[in-house]
Amino acid sequence: MCSPAVLFDGYAFGKIAGIVYVETLFHSEITSKQLQWDNGEQRAQHFVGGGHHKNSSPPERGGRKPPSPLCRKIRTVEDAEWTRRYHSHDPDEKAFGGKVVVTLKGGSVISDEIAVADAHPLGARPFKRPDYIGKFRTLAEGVIAPSEQDRFIATVERLASLKAGELSELTFMVEASALGKASISGIFDWSHHTPSKRTAAK
Repeated sequence: MCSPAVLFDGYAFGKIAGIVYVETLFHSEITSKQLQWDNGEQRAQHFVGGGHHKNSSPPERGGRKPPSPLCRKIRTVEDAEWTRRYHSHDPDEKAFGGKVVVTLKGGSVISDEIAVADAHPLGARPFKRPDYIGKFRTLAEGVIAPSEQDRFIATVERLASLKAGELSELTFMVEASALGKASISGIFDWSHHTPSKRTAAK
């Protein structure tokens, strides 16, 4: 989805009166984009600089409340055409994007839309094999050892000729230092994370 780069020039987020996302609600962008519009300077550097997924939404942002004043100005509107394209079986028209309309306090409007990501086969800059490998290595840096990255990529390159016993090699080992401390609860085990809310509910 688009975020007009002109707004990032000087981080002029204080000039925004409202933001409307026009899209299909079957894959609403609102939550992720609230995080990306929030904390404007960090988001600006991410979008303008072609930033890293991890750096664009660091863990410390999770659960931060209340939302920034900018986030309170965002709303989502469903558009029937975007919903139709999202459900289309025709790969030439199936879309996962939407439209963003930013109204500034002075009354001027900045609007843009995108149907598919730039890296999509029908996008502005379709990814080729080296691009996917490059993205994998970028995201794996500091998490998966270079030798393990090489082994995994080499296995994927042999995908068509892999034998049944080799299919287990289509995964990779993460560096122990990147795993953190072991936890006795899972991400969906709310009882270990919200005792105060559980008590209040009683």
